[in-house]
Amino acid sequence: MLELVKAGGWPMIPLLLLGVLALAIVVERFWSLRRKEILPPGLGEEVRAWAARGQLEPAHIESLRRNQEAPHTPLPQTAPVPPVVADLAQ
Repeated sequence: MLELVKAGGWPMIPLLLLGVLALAIVVERFWSLRRKEILPPGLGEEVRAWAARGQLEPAHIESLRRNQEAPHTPLPQTAPVPPVVADLAQ
């Protein structure tokens, strides 16, 4: 591999540096976004139990959103309704 770097000349230096930077970012994201850090304890089991009993309703999801323990990781809101194609044509 060292021969390839030497054959590539000076343009290989920024490519190698950016590759190392990209790898560092990926490792940092994997470390920061660990499931035990993001998912409040017991949430998964609670949602699975509701789903198994057929009780997973919007009111339950809203109660989870209000009672979450980690304010830096909000539960996703529902996606906005996309505009109608006819409205775009105007």
